[in-house]
Amino acid sequence: MNESDIVKAEITEPMGQELRFVATHPSEMEAAQRQLVAWAARRLSEELQQSREITQNYNLAVKNKWRTVTLRKAMELGKTRVTAFKKIKLAVEQGFVIIPDFPLTLIAVRTSKQGPRWNRLSRDGYDAPVQPQVQPELLESGDGRYVSALPVVEETIIAGKDETHSVSWATGFQEVEFPFVFAKPAILDATARAMMDKIFDEIGIAPDAALYQRKHRVDPMVIGRIHVPRRTDRQTLSFMIAWFLDESMLP
Repeated sequence: MNESDIVKAEITEPMGQELRFVATHPSEMEAAQRQLVAWAARRLSEELQQSREITQNYNLAVKNKWRTVTLRKAMELGKTRVTAFKKIKLAVEQGFVIIPDFPLTLIAVRTSKQGPRWNRLSRDGYDAPVQPQVQPELLESGDGRYVSALPVVEETIIAGKDETHSVSWATGFQEVEFPFVFAKPAILDATARAMMDKIFDEIGIAPDAALYQRKHRVDPMVIGRIHVPRRTDRQTLSFMIAWFLDESMLP
């Protein structure tokens, strides 16, 4: 293949400062990745500037004894967005590639807490209610530790004369466990290195662990996520940590 056969990476910036990256060749992915580093640096600078301005407005409101509820919320949101873009910049600088979101089986979430919320749940019958997964705290890079997305759970049955209740509650964090027996060492190593860096808010595998392990004995994709909070929700960016393709998977 000569140079004229390669479609160059399309990197456009239409109205609204929205970048689009289109690559049809591995070399174009490298060009796009360099552009993503520049994009992340620019977005971090913008978020820092906006956060500083909101903080100044908040301080002025406090000084003038004005109502500060809205400004305080905006200031806190701005700080968490700055944290998110710092992590995004680190991730792309280290070569992690942004990919579309996939349904994941979460295996690790990052937290600084000593344990999960007690979260006592109850329902009628003998089947105890399922406890929710542990939520990441959206910490600065390097902070906290990774724990399993599934908390330690205790259950009990309260049997009365006329009705029965099942109760469950979370009692602690579990250590992270990689759910695949046959995973290649390189996959485990890449996952361990990503966990040491503590950039991602959570780490998961795709496709679904139960389905994948039942049908195949090959390794999954390992994906890291960074959450970017917004006023009413949050946006998630997914990054490829590791991927494996064996000849046995090919026809």
